[in-house]
This record gives sequence, C-alpha cells and structure tokens, in this order.
Amino acid sequence: MKKTIFIILVITPVLFIVGCNKSNRNDNDYKISSTLVELQQPQLDQFLKLFYSANNTAQTSSSETASNDSLNQIKGLITDTGYQNLIASGILLTAQTCAKDFSCELSVDQVNIAPDSSVENLFNFTVNISVKFADGKTIKCVQSGQATVFQQGDQWLVDNFYEDAPNLYNQILVDRSSLN
Repeated sequence: MKKTIFIILVITPVLFIVGCNKSNRNDNDYKISSTLVELQQPQLDQFLKLFYSANNTAQTSSSETASNDSLNQIKGLITDTGYQNLIASGILLTAQTCAKDFSCELSVDQVNIAPDSSVENLFNFTVNISVKFADGKTIKCVQSGQATVFQQGDQWLVDNFYEDAPNLYNQILVDRSSLN
C-alpha cells in the first residue's frame, strides 16, 4: 500500500510538469502558425479572385490578350506542379469557359479563407461569385474547396487546389436555366 501511494505521489507531479511543458509548446506553435497564415492568406486570396473572374471572351484579340494576362498572373501565384495539375484536371480555364459559353461576366464578391486545423498549409475557402449575363440577368454562385500554400524561395505560392462539387460551370448551367 505504501509503495502504491509513493508511486502516485512521484508520478503525479512528473505528469503535471510534462503536461504543462507540452501546453507551452502548443502555444508557441500556434503563434508561429498564425504568423504563417498571415503570410499565406493574401496570396491565396489574390489567386482565387483571378481564378474565378472572367469577362465574356468572345473571340476578339483584346479578350484573348486579357485571358492570357489573367493566366500569366495566375501562373505567377501557383507552383509549376500546381499549374500543371490545373491544366491536367481541366479546371484552369473554368471561369473563362463559363464566360464564353454562357455569354456572361464573372466577378468575385467575397472570398473567405480559413486555415484547416488538421493539416499545415491547408486552407478551406469559399468564394461568392456574381454572374451577369448579356441580357442583364444576374445569378449568385458559391464555390468552395481547399488549397495548399507553400513557400518557394521568398514567395508564397498556391500548390494544390481542389473544388468541391458542384463545380462552377454546373452551377451556372442549372441556375441559368431556372431564369428562363
């Protein structure tokens, strides 16, 4: 019995000290993570605004130039691997395709970004998009997903990018048909 009490009296303070030290490390990690988030979010915000904005891309040289400028700006905000993944998945030109196919203009009203607490450098996003058609009718779409942001050299770049279903094209297709 005396041995059990002795063990409890020795182990309890040791566990308390270890627990307190671990708690302090988590507080410091959180402060570092908050600083990283402040560095990463503006890059992701700019990427999302460019990615989901487009004018009606009728086949004119000025609209093609604007589309190329937009793609060049996007390419400057994403890693080479991320860019190739967007091309391979076919979603790189989603906004431009929507603008062309539906004769509309897409503009970003609001971007909400929140770090995912379970994975470092992963962010959940929601983008509110206004879609204005040539006939003046407007619909609102919401696209959500996840993206990772990593430091490459001295710059923070989007790496992986995933959209939740339904994708923007399908949202516009369904919502546009309900306007008629």
